[in-house]
Amino acid sequence: MLTRLREIVEKVASAPRLNEALNILVTDICLAMDTEVCSVYLADHDRRCYYLMATRGLKKPRGRTVALAFDEGIVGLVGRLAEPI
Repeated sequence: MLTRLREIVEKVASAPRLNEALNILVTDICLAMDTEVCSVYLADHDRRCYYLMATRGLKKPRGRTVALAFDEGIVGLVGRLAEPI
């Protein structure tokens, strides 16, 4: 697994733009962990919310920002626990 993680990090680091790096990250994490869904959220501490930045397995509406409050849903729980689920 560490070898696979290193490969993912190298691919992400070589991406020319942030959105491409995040898409590589969620895609390769899904494949490595044999899971259907992986998402990356950005924490905005001033607004106390998370913004969906990249996902595989969820539908991300085009042209619309997806934001969740710090205390909302599974994303908020993961943020509070600071552990993956």
